[in-house]
Amino acid sequence: MSSNKHFLVLFVITLSEGFHIHIDNFELCDKEEQLITFDINVKNDGDKQILEYGLLDTKIDMNNDIQNTITLYKHVENGWHSMISKTDPVCIMVENIMGDLAKSLENTVGLTQGCPYPKGKYEVKNYPLDFEQFKYKEFPPGKNKMKSEFFAKDDDKKRIGCYEVEFTVEK
Repeated sequence: MSSNKHFLVLFVITLSEGFHIHIDNFELCDKEEQLITFDINVKNDGDKQILEYGLLDTKIDMNNDIQNTITLYKHVENGWHSMISKTDPVCIMVENIMGDLAKSLENTVGLTQGCPYPKGKYEVKNYPLDFEQFKYKEFPPGKNKMKSEFFAKDDDKKRIGCYEVEFTVEK
């Protein structure tokens, strides 16, 4: 049974007070159909960003049977330099990275129990992004990129979803 709720599991970036995050680009890593796909469109509203449209389309339940690998890159003179990579079950990653932003999105759409998320299509529209709600806040100033890859726990070689977000951290 497919559901159409207003929600998005969105992993973008934030940092400490006094810094501003600007999402520059979002794209899927793979062109072929995946079991987990995302789409976002962010618009600027003064010094704030609004998630004008976000979609998570998952053909499988998103639970701790899915591994999520997050890799953070910093842009340097000669291109992207990998800084850190971490792999955890998806629900643990949502809690440890997104923190209160995930809870806010879940509450907005009536998902009172949080992760795991049943398979379905989850949409959000015109949602103000409050990057201060992120739990993980250790991002360097300048141009960064985050790659989020999803793998079935029993087959860590076959990617079932992936997206990249480029963002700028500035004072």
